[in-house]
Amino acid sequence: MPPLAFGLTLSNRGIMLGLTTPAQLLDLADRAEASGLFDSVWVGDSLFAKPRLDAVTLLAAIAGRTRRLRLGPACLASFPLRHPLVFGYEWASLDRISEGRTVLIVCAGAFPGLVGARQAMRVTFAILAGGRLFIALAMT
Repeated sequence: MPPLAFGLTLSNRGIMLGLTTPAQLLDLADRAEASGLFDSVWVGDSLFAKPRLDAVTLLAAIAGRTRRLRLGPACLASFPLRHPLVFGYEWASLDRISEGRTVLIVCAGAFPGLVGARQAMRVTFAILAGGRLFIALAMT
């Protein structure tokens, strides 16, 4: 049986509500890593229902400050709305910045009238594979 792992979810929505600041969230990620008690840090994502800082941008900031923690969105609800090519490029860049510590968790979200979310997911995963190769080749 694998060892028990614990993750910390940062309240990036709290910034929009005036309950915390970006600096405080980044400090909390630093403290989570330094404690040795957490294996991962997660951030929320929602474009319309519950506004917050962009998950990928916040994860990039955390990646630049940490060395061990796995990083990802608790659920990337905006996934079906993101352009597959741009998102593939952004995620491949984040994965490179974090030295392979990213974990991508997506969900379809709830967007009335949205068509083709499943197709967009398949396309994005294909682009992610190509994006990783592109980033690796471009940076060597």
